[in-house]
Amino acid sequence: MNRRVNIHGAGKDFEKHSGIRAFSLEFELILELFYSGPMNSGEIVKRINASQASFSSISRNLRQQGVIVSTPGDVDRRMVIYALSDETRNFLSRYAIAHD
Repeated sequence: MNRRVNIHGAGKDFEKHSGIRAFSLEFELILELFYSGPMNSGEIVKRINASQASFSSISRNLRQQGVIVSTPGDVDRRMVIYALSDETRNFLSRYAIAHD
């Protein structure tokens, strides 16, 4: 079963909750992590069609705000894995719609 987010409701409320504009590159990154789970920067950059420089700036800001977290990779400790914080995942899960 796949999960999707009621994008209108989630976007509006997420803006109020976090101050991050919905339908921005930041929100696109957040939704990609919600849909796909943790991943490295190379995967994220490809999926959201951003430059590495944009991603670096966005991810730094989102980490400082506590929206995402980063950890060293299991196999290669030099690789950084990004994921949603528990608070962000829980917030978006309220808007998740299960479907096949």
